[in-house]
Amino acid sequence: MPLFRNFLPRPESEAQRRFAGWERPSAPPLKWGSDLPAFPRPEPRHTPQFAPALVIGLGDTGEAVLRDWLSQLAQSSSGPHSALRAYLLTERPTAPLPEGGAQTRQADLTATVSSTRNRRAATGEQFRQVSAHGPFREWLEACARDLHRDIRLIIVGSVHEPIIGILGDMLQIIRLVPGRGNPYLTVTAFVAMDTPDPAIALDDAETYAALREIGRFTFGGEHWMEPLPGQQQQIIRSALLDQLFLIEGQSASTAIAEALFTLLHPSTRSIWENLANNLARPGHEAAAHTFGVAALSVPRREIQAYVAARLARAALCGEHPQKPNEGLRSLPSSFHSRDPETLASRWLRNGPAAHPLFDWLLDAVGPAHFRSLPPAHIGFDDAFQSNIANGLLSLLNDHAATDHLAQGRAALAWLIDWLKQIREWVAASPDANQRAFAEMIARWRDSASHLARQLDEWEHTLTPHTKTAEPVSSWRQPAGDSSDWRSSAATTPSTSAATLSEWLDQRQRESQSALKAVAGGSVRRALTANDSDGLVEIEKYYKDTIRPELSRFGATDASSAFRRVRERLGWWVELMPGRPPTICLTCIPPTVPLAADGQPPPGSRFTANDVERVGQALLEMTKAQANAIEADLTGLWFQQRLAQLSSFLSRSNTPLLAYDENAAIHYPGAASRRAYLIAQDKTITAAHRAAAFPSLPSNQINELDGGDPARATAITFWLNIPLSVIEPVRAAYAHYGHRSSLHLFPQERTAAEYERRWRELTGESISPFPPDLTLALADPHLVTLFCQALICGLVEKKAGAYSDPPCWTMSAVEDFDPLPLAADLWPALKKFALELPNESETHTNPAKHFYRERRGLYVETLRAAIRAQQRQPENRARRENFSKTTLEELRRRSQQDPLTRAYVCVLEVEFDEPLWAGW
Repeated sequence: MPLFRNFLPRPESEAQRRFAGWERPSAPPLKWGSDLPAFPRPEPRHTPQFAPALVIGLGDTGEAVLRDWLSQLAQSSSGPHSALRAYLLTERPTAPLPEGGAQTRQADLTATVSSTRNRRAATGEQFRQVSAHGPFREWLEACARDLHRDIRLIIVGSVHEPIIGILGDMLQIIRLVPGRGNPYLTVTAFVAMDTPDPAIALDDAETYAALREIGRFTFGGEHWMEPLPGQQQQIIRSALLDQLFLIEGQSASTAIAEALFTLLHPSTRSIWENLANNLARPGHEAAAHTFGVAALSVPRREIQAYVAARLARAALCGEHPQKPNEGLRSLPSSFHSRDPETLASRWLRNGPAAHPLFDWLLDAVGPAHFRSLPPAHIGFDDAFQSNIANGLLSLLNDHAATDHLAQGRAALAWLIDWLKQIREWVAASPDANQRAFAEMIARWRDSASHLARQLDEWEHTLTPHTKTAEPVSSWRQPAGDSSDWRSSAATTPSTSAATLSEWLDQRQRESQSALKAVAGGSVRRALTANDSDGLVEIEKYYKDTIRPELSRFGATDASSAFRRVRERLGWWVELMPGRPPTICLTCIPPTVPLAADGQPPPGSRFTANDVERVGQALLEMTKAQANAIEADLTGLWFQQRLAQLSSFLSRSNTPLLAYDENAAIHYPGAASRRAYLIAQDKTITAAHRAAAFPSLPSNQINELDGGDPARATAITFWLNIPLSVIEPVRAAYAHYGHRSSLHLFPQERTAAEYERRWRELTGESISPFPPDLTLALADPHLVTLFCQALICGLVEKKAGAYSDPPCWTMSAVEDFDPLPLAADLWPALKKFALELPNESETHTNPAKHFYRERRGLYVETLRAAIRAQQRQPENRARRENFSKTTLEELRRRSQQDPLTRAYVCVLEVEFDEPLWAGW
């Protein structure tokens, strides 16, 4: 009978009957919140496109200018910049150029080439290697294909840097672009008279030699150039430079960058037309332009970076004096603290996965409660995690609550201790479900411990310079405590040196430093500038416009800018089957809506170890908000600040180059002045022209509208200043000494040698030859041949046919026919020594005297004929007659004409002794 009774079913207890009625719990998915509207975007502004332009920077000065110019382009509200290109060529590797919208390319001259002449020649020989000039040529050709025609090309460098020695060969490549037509509307050089690195500066003598050569480049005519490898043509029949600007002073690179931005802006095309119409050649002398410039600008990028960093820091930590807990990281408060047991119990009883099991467990008061146990299955794990996760989210995302993280940790600590006690009571249960139920409770406790550790890590991540709170001892698993969670459940505390708040503090300090750096200068001044601090005005703007609740007494409602950022910043708990829960900080991108299920996008969730990633995401969101302030920065605030600082624009009235005004007035048209005021519209220019140009009548101020909306610029040009009246040029000339070894080109070497010989011959000083005469001196042998032929009578003035005027003619020699040259002696020299040897037909017509296979024979035949004339007895009388007639007439004319004076110098030196060595 007892054995039979063992097989009878046991009567169910009241507790077991209750468990039998429990359904399997369901855990609905978490929801972060409702859909969020996208951030407002600024209205698209119609902006004219920049005209095609290439800007080439040479050396340290070119690099400084390009970096500044590209930075200004990045600030610009005008655009697009797709037609702008920049090329930097230096003598050593440099850091990449900043992105400013223009396409950029960099190269450096690294080849080791020595020169016995001078430092410029050494650098020039490096550039003449195909490996150096080949990429530059390819870049030019690619730009010409992309941009087609009407390209403005600007070269920037310093006359004090050795790399200026490549300018001539660079211009040769530019002017001899293969294909049909010239793609360049203008070729302009901005040359600084200083260098950022005095250690590499050329001495004054070589500096003057460089200036003399560059001055010749501005003259139209036939420039003979030593062909580069792969180049055939030797003659360029135009000016190598259309415009030359010289600038001196410590702010030269900034001034050039500002001038580049101004001159390449679509609003200033009329300035180029005026420059071309006012180009003059005072007295056969090389001339240059200079300018003065002053700009007041809104540093949009720096302001937006500051606003973004400030908003990000406020969204995380708060900044309202009356709302210390407006940020995500709330502070402790005794008025809003909650009882941990009540909080944790509410999570379990009232969560979305509510179940009688949680009520039954929370009602337990001792081991007797667990004599009978409900069955344990994995669904209770999901329900437990869902309730705890929902409770945490409700607490952490409650904007009105305080000390979220500490309260969450306290509730979890109570829960961990409570689960430990439950497990001990369950361990004493005689029920068959005891082991499975105990393991389930252990998993719950593990899950709660994991969440508590993450809250502790987040407290460390979010709190600057605060010692992490001591963890509750019961959070750690006791030895021998079994768990089904994998060992990866335990997370390693963040090893990052900076907390998130410290990382954001650093970004804010960087934005403040950037604002201070752009605040002031002698050429450009930011409208944020203040006499005491570069942050005063933007701080006031931030408080009055971005967050007016900070400056208005009694205002507590958050501004829309702060609210939009704050509502996208919150907490999330990721729940995945078989893995521990993960507490994430969410930062919803401004253009990404919430998913249909109300969950934040995966890319917007960050763990406590993602300090920099979450910081970057938060900054990207606040930057999107900061972009909306552009209308403010170019509207009323711009005009208010401009009214206070417009007197700064008067700095453009001072030229950035010292010259002798008393000497300049002797040259017609020299240093003519052109003043321009440029802004978005003419209501602005009209309001500030008196402040910008106080000494000029309004009818002499050119007002241009269509300028960058975040900038007002005053620029004054002084045009056609003779090099001889420019003070730094005069100072360099004092050390020049007419040394031919200082020069890179045969024209200047020949001219310098004639000048030196003249000074030795007469003991008189002499000014450098005019560039238009220097052009004809490329081949000194031909110059000697012409002069000696003239002196000995082989160059004669012969009557022209019919009504043609008399013409100076080179007499026939042996099989070579006479060569008619010109009606006057100076054009005759140029015709013989420069034009005839280099005319295009000379290279293809064997009948020409200077045909490549006849040239040498002709030169030697003519030389022999001249030598024969000089050996004749009547040669002395012929020389005396030449001196008393032809040469005397030229001497008389030379008193009023510098070109004739230089020509007489050549003839006098040749009359004394031919320049041709070994004649």
